[in-house]
Order: sequence, then C-alpha cells, then structure tokens
Amino acid sequence: MSASQALRWEEMSPERKIEILEKTNASRSKGNEPSGLEISVRSVLDVMGIEWECDKKVSGFFPDLYLPEYNLLLEVNGCYWHCCVGCFPHHPDAGRMLKRDRIKIGTYRKAGYICLVIVEHEFTRDPAGTVARVLKEVI
Repeated sequence: MSASQALRWEEMSPERKIEILEKTNASRSKGNEPSGLEISVRSVLDVMGIEWECDKKVSGFFPDLYLPEYNLLLEVNGCYWHCCVGCFPHHPDAGRMLKRDRIKIGTYRKAGYICLVIVEHEFTRDPAGTVARVLKEVI
C-alpha cells in the first residue's frame, strides 16, 4: 500500500472501512485475485516443490493457502491490513482486526488444521527463508 493510500485509509470513516473490508472479503470468497504478497508466497512454495491449494473454505473462513501434505493452513498477512503492531503501531482498526485474526486461527485449529502465519515484513526481507522457517514447524 502506498503512503497516499495509507493516508486515505487513515482519514476514512469507520463505516467506510468496514464497507471496503466486507467487499474485499466477499470478493475473496468468490475466488477473485489473490494479493501480490500471496502470489509471491505461492511462487516460493512452487520453487520448493510444495503443493498448495487456495479457495478452501474452513468453518466460514477462507484461509490464504492450504498445504494438503501437511494439513497446514497458511495465512499470509500484509502488515497494514492485518495491523502489524511493529509496522503500524497506531493503526485505528488494530483491536478489531487482531481479534478477528485470532478468531480465524482458533477456528482453523479447532477444525483440526495446523495454522501458521507468514507476515509481510518478514517475507519481504527473506522470502525463501521465511517460508522455510514456517514449514520447519510442521515438517
């Protein structure tokens, strides 16, 4: 997200933010385009020879990626949209978004999946290393 987009978001009303987030979530549930970050993670998984799936619905949520060989759901979290406290410590929606992310991960685990998160700022610094570290937890 560019600085100007971040500024516009900061100035938006809470109602408008919710409207945009709901549209984004609805479009994802219809199988629309993944984020650039998700595409990058998919590319690294491809290079590593790891099979992945997308658009898997789990208890009403759509995780970013599913790795069937490991029964692993991956959430690929952009720092702005998932309110990374290191990158956006004063994000106005942090409480709500962090709570939603915790609920999603808990729901996935209760459904019997392993769920791990890849965070944008870590992936950007070392794409292959970040994916390898995450996978090391389940391999």
